Amino acid sequence: MNARAHDGIRAGCVDITTTSTLRPTLIRTYRSFFRHVRHSGCFRVLVTADPAYPVSEDEAEEVRAFLRDLPRLDDRVCSVVVEEFPRHVGLQGALSVLFAHKRAPVGVHLEDDWEFFRDVDLDALIEDLVEQESTQISFASDHVARGGTFDREGEVETVLGTRVPLRRLTAASWAAYHLPLGPHVHQTGRWVPTVAKALALSDPIRCPDERIREHVIAESSRVHHNALWTEEIVVRDIGRTWLRKRGAHKVLVPQRNSLGVDALGLPRDGAVPSLTRSAAYLADETRLLPGQPAADPPAAPEDDPRPRFLERAEGAVVWDVDGFPYIDLLCGDGGVILGHDHPAVTRTIRERTVKGLALAPASPARVVAAELIAKAIAGADSVRFVPTAVEAVRVAAEVARRFTGRPRVVAAGPVAWPSGGRLTPPAAHGGAGHDGAGHDGAAVDEVVALGGVADEEQLIDLVTAQGAGLAAVLVAAPLHRPLSAGFLRGLQRACARRGTLFALDEGLTAFRLPGGLAAAHEVVPDLVCLSHGLASGLSAAAVAGRADVMREAPPDDGCGRSGNVLVYEVMKACLREYAQPGHYERLAETGRRLRAALDGVAVRRGLDKVVHGHDQMPYLRFTGNAAVDQRIVGEMARRGVLMRIGPNFVSRAHDRQVVDVVADALARSLDRVLDVEGGGRVAR
Repeated sequence: MNARAHDGIRAGCVDITTTSTLRPTLIRTYRSFFRHVRHSGCFRVLVTADPAYPVSEDEAEEVRAFLRDLPRLDDRVCSVVVEEFPRHVGLQGALSVLFAHKRAPVGVHLEDDWEFFRDVDLDALIEDLVEQESTQISFASDHVARGGTFDREGEVETVLGTRVPLRRLTAASWAAYHLPLGPHVHQTGRWVPTVAKALALSDPIRCPDERIREHVIAESSRVHHNALWTEEIVVRDIGRTWLRKRGAHKVLVPQRNSLGVDALGLPRDGAVPSLTRSAAYLADETRLLPGQPAADPPAAPEDDPRPRFLERAEGAVVWDVDGFPYIDLLCGDGGVILGHDHPAVTRTIRERTVKGLALAPASPARVVAAELIAKAIAGADSVRFVPTAVEAVRVAAEVARRFTGRPRVVAAGPVAWPSGGRLTPPAAHGGAGHDGAGHDGAAVDEVVALGGVADEEQLIDLVTAQGAGLAAVLVAAPLHRPLSAGFLRGLQRACARRGTLFALDEGLTAFRLPGGLAAAHEVVPDLVCLSHGLASGLSAAAVAGRADVMREAPPDDGCGRSGNVLVYEVMKACLREYAQPGHYERLAETGRRLRAALDGVAVRRGLDKVVHGHDQMPYLRFTGNAAVDQRIVGEMARRGVLMRIGPNFVSRAHDRQVVDVVADALARSLDRVLDVEGGGRVAR
């Protein structure tokens, strides 16, 4: 480059580009930049505003006002351009808009989640950028430096003869090929074409930083770019703290608009939808898939409006194969806790699919998922992964038998629900409230009902009388009622006296109740089974428990699918979401609101309260007449609500508007099915 062009770059205008979400961290980023960065020229500020995060309108307006005032706040700012998008377009889309606005031969790229804390001589850095023929010089950050990136011998070298102390990463470093989108100064004519080409030629669902790095590797252009780093760490990450406080997650790719129920044509007017495709699939299922479990709702006459086959979902809404939307109260039989198509889950699946789904023998994600379970579940010192809830019960039973040397395992409540009856052993001994059988090939030897308080007392009496022969008692919370206060503590004491392991099936409760059933009843189980919700509906389960007990776990024969990295990555995403502040409170609040709304509708029409069980898992009963209740369920489907008599579920996607729609649908359905006259009820 000739001297005149060199001088023009050094003293000229520099473009500052930022892909922002209008979160207030941008103000900290820019204030710290102008406070610490010296430059003899001027700045053009180019900002995109992408509504990706939960930013209030007041916060967004504060950021807009700050950007408008920048020329007044710092006289080096000659102009400000803000491109605000009406919907989330993703990082790649935002960058493409910024590139269209860039004019200056040198630019500084800032994201809205960094803070400068050391002085920077930008004039000197630009001189070094040009003289070293570098595409970019990155401001070293605390995030990239973690783990010793700039300290490991043989992976970093000092660049001699520069005005600012700089370093270069050797080919041995993980970041050697990095042209990061973190804070840096770049030559526009070298940086923009490289980034644009990398993004154009790679998968848009992947992280842009990784895509740029892989492009540099593919083109063997590391030496050409000569990417450098400041020797001093000059910026620190403030974005991750902000995300944790908001319960948000990093969003890089475009997302679909979240559809409110008012945009779905709900509630419907009660007309019977034509489920022609569903009927065709039912005929094919009967022919091709014999022995399928009974449908819920069951196969019904052609005019039954309850859909059997669903094909897509978003948030709190599902669509059947005929295209009709429904508020979903089934939530994948309890497996969907965050809501359908939750960004944390969807993002994880998208990013994982292009990195490989089966990585034998194992992926580190399995270890991380186990660690997250150990942190979340009381008493979970060790973890064994299995594919299904039923398999979790089988492994827990085998562990208990090995540890105690005893043969019998008793299950109480809806263990491994919904198990399709596979846990219920054949009746051999008979007896009220349970079936009996030998344990050979069976998960458990007895299944005891927990229909009421009397059953709880009988279970404690059973342990007291027969505990010397029991390996374990495994309890799941009844779905139609809460367990009595003190019951689990009393059962645990009885088990301890008899040397029987006390186990809980928390498949439905672990991530719906804060601390699960164990915390709600102030107990710590010896073993716990986890399943529904562990991986947002993917087939995944686990057994966890005391370290000494879990040492008796049988060798993993591969049923834990150690190489199925997708399951463990989704599990990690879900477990981290469950640990966010407000998760359990939101589920409980929505459940309480739904209970109050539906009970209110029912009582006003002369019925008893219709919601039973836990708020987060509303168990519905209407009249007690099975035929009438099923007609009410059908009428609810006509009005766009998918639910069942029995256990239903709320998710984080259910909100006040959803509750209002469900309550309105129930009111219309009851008015349709029942005549309320003179205090009596007559089914139409």
